[in-house]
Amino acid sequence: MRTTTARVVKAFILVYAAMGILGGVVLNRYLEEHQTVAAGRVETQIPASSPTPTPELLPTAAPPAVVPIAKEIDGLLTYGEDKPLTADEFAELVKYLNSDPLPISADTYYVTFLATESSYRTFLQDYDESLQSYLLRHVAWADREFKAANPPVEGGLVPRRLIIVDDDVFESENVARGYDYSAQGLADSNGSWTFMGVYRPETYFYYKPDLRLDAGLIHEWIHTVFHLPDHYGLDFYDPGGGDAFFEGINEWWRRTYLASARPDISRNDFAMGGDGLTLRHYSALQLSRQRRGETVVDPTTGFPAQVPQRVVLDFGPEFADAPITIYQTKASENANYKPYFAKELSPDPIVAGRLDGLGRILIAGEDLFRGSSQTVPYSDGVIFIRVEVGEAAWIRWMDIRDFNLAYWHGFTNSVLMKMKLASFEDDPVSFDWSIVYEDADFDGPDEPSVTP
Repeated sequence: MRTTTARVVKAFILVYAAMGILGGVVLNRYLEEHQTVAAGRVETQIPASSPTPTPELLPTAAPPAVVPIAKEIDGLLTYGEDKPLTADEFAELVKYLNSDPLPISADTYYVTFLATESSYRTFLQDYDESLQSYLLRHVAWADREFKAANPPVEGGLVPRRLIIVDDDVFESENVARGYDYSAQGLADSNGSWTFMGVYRPETYFYYKPDLRLDAGLIHEWIHTVFHLPDHYGLDFYDPGGGDAFFEGINEWWRRTYLASARPDISRNDFAMGGDGLTLRHYSALQLSRQRRGETVVDPTTGFPAQVPQRVVLDFGPEFADAPITIYQTKASENANYKPYFAKELSPDPIVAGRLDGLGRILIAGEDLFRGSSQTVPYSDGVIFIRVEVGEAAWIRWMDIRDFNLAYWHGFTNSVLMKMKLASFEDDPVSFDWSIVYEDADFDGPDEPSVTP
């Protein structure tokens, strides 16, 4: 009896010892994996994202998911070059990178790039340059413009990585763009840009062959990385209608206002449209205020209705006592007229009055755009001014950006805006559109009266 009992005890001890050895092996493997994680991200492993298994499922649980190995290719950290990521693998990578995100510095913008496998391979095959090198040349140009802007984005533009994914990760361009606006969920990037299908930059209208730069691509980053809208959404092409405000005005000025061509605000600004390669003052102010958190800007905003409460328009003493009418645009009701943010001038003026003895008039600036039903007041963001002097008419277009600039330069309560009016003979391309902003003196004897 005792012999039998001793044998059972010995067997039990041997089994227990074997289990201890096996447990030690498992523990050592676990520690080795997590030591590798601590050593760096380039070659690491992380657990799968499946729910915590119940005890009865432990023997058959799936092995840990493998984080793709990152390679530095032509200066850009790249994931998925050897094996493009599936949707699940991409989600795991985002989760992993967010577990310990790279630092974000103030006054700096960060971008992550993605490319489907076919887009990436085709570019590599068709051009004597990797997509990584191509992207970094564009980043370098944009970075220089940000740092040289007025005001500058001190930290510029910093590229985080390129991620290559399977062709079926995104259903369409629209889906990819939706992800772009949210930086693909990455906590260390302000936004991203995704290449889908075949990308041949020289076939695009805004490609600059002498510089080997796609100005249109840099412009698109303004939306997905910097979350600013298109300035050319303020362009005005009247579909035809009442001619009272255009009577006697030549074709240079009638029915057309190209906000995107304003030399004092927009011309050559890649934030405005796809053709420019510089960053102008208005766009730089948008970025600066957004970065400091003073203005909430997302993919649908960017022209906030921030205008001074009282605005004195000053056209000079040569227009003393002249009648003035001001009209504002509204969304077009013409079903056959559908250009980008179609708008038309309302036949009812928002101001109908007379300039004072110094050629000035006071308007309630804060009421101009605040009633807009759009977050970006494209439809009602443009105004047309007509001043009568004898038999002649003098005119001027303005848009919400003119008032934003006054507000952003500190004239939040009141401002005097000195500007020129155009004659029929003036060329809009060479016309002096500039506006001088000054403190408005409301204590003098010639204080303008508030318009009805």
